[in-house]
Amino acid sequence: MRNKNRFFIIFGIVIMVSIFTTIFLLSENVAVNTSKNTKDGNVQLSIGSLKGEYDVKTLTLDQEPEGKVAIPYEATVEEGTLVLTVDDSDGIVWEKEVSPSTVGSIEFEGSKGTYDISIYTEEAKNVKLNLSPEVSRRATERDWSSISLFDWEEKQIRLTKDEFHQYINWFTENDIYDIDHIRMIDHEVVEATLKDLGEYADFEDSAARIADSHIREAYKASTYYQNQTEPTMRFLNSEDELIVEYDQSSEQRRVEREKEEEEKRDDLGTFTMRDPITVGNDVITITGGTTVTRRLNDEVYSPNIVVRLGILFENTGTNGTYASTRLFSVKDSWGNELDLYPFDDRLSETVEAGEETHGPLYFVATGKGPYEITYTTSNYKAVWIISDEELEIWSIQ
Repeated sequence: MRNKNRFFIIFGIVIMVSIFTTIFLLSENVAVNTSKNTKDGNVQLSIGSLKGEYDVKTLTLDQEPEGKVAIPYEATVEEGTLVLTVDDSDGIVWEKEVSPSTVGSIEFEGSKGTYDISIYTEEAKNVKLNLSPEVSRRATERDWSSISLFDWEEKQIRLTKDEFHQYINWFTENDIYDIDHIRMIDHEVVEATLKDLGEYADFEDSAARIADSHIREAYKASTYYQNQTEPTMRFLNSEDELIVEYDQSSEQRRVEREKEEEEKRDDLGTFTMRDPITVGNDVITITGGTTVTRRLNDEVYSPNIVVRLGILFENTGTNGTYASTRLFSVKDSWGNELDLYPFDDRLSETVEAGEETHGPLYFVATGKGPYEITYTTSNYKAVWIISDEELEIWSIQ
């Protein structure tokens, strides 16, 4: 008797599972393990398994909005693809695909009436959706064009999450930056797709670097920025191929790049005035130095000591090269970085193969010599040590 009862129990369970499976496979809309909480306009939805459509929220606008309706949202799906939609009586007014996660803002040109917010999937698992209270902020949107790259930190601009999404929407509408669209993968990952640059495709890296600096500063001004964690910026081309991914600020990347270059750079040593130094295919000589008395006209900043160094630049290679004072830097014995003085006749010209040129380099001296004159390229570094006495600075102290 006991075995017969056990048989009926097992048989009943099998029948129930079969019925449930049949219903799930044949039904158009099935949601399993659903939890939905609504408080103060905020919706928190969790669905273990979803097939078909699920109505999330009915939005009623009692009056004409002043601008676009904007509803911040966060959506994730562990398996499958989810489509978030907004419908009115005429059809779909907004939709977005979610896979695996998206943080953004539902935005559409609304009018007085009723809108249905829903999600649809052929089949998805572990679906989570959070909707914030609806807002309409387009009428009070900032003048983004008036904010420069340096204003974010200097003016201590702060943005809400919704304002950040307003900014990236404006950014994609601005043709200067060559960005087609921007999406947030999650709170710390932003993905941007470049426009088709056609014959200028070689400049995709440059376009990505420029866009990264602007979007990154806006992100760090928003409430998305937590615990000093830099966002990851991913840039795709028009074919959805990854161009570059940045997870550091441009300043951090610059420091690391300079460190790598310094490690690879060939240190040619330390020399004195009039030593000819071979730097790759060039031979560079500091031929002499003296102080100069003239200054720039109408200059508020008038240093006491300006030094003129003569630079002989010989091209021993087979191709033209560029001789420029911009590749020099100067420090005094206290380690102070000294200014290069901007006289118009300073060395800056192309030197053809087998030819040479001689021109001046000016710098502001402190009387705290000796001075360390450093010439740096991506491959080489050479240093000259020159004393105050060699420059006759002692005579004017």
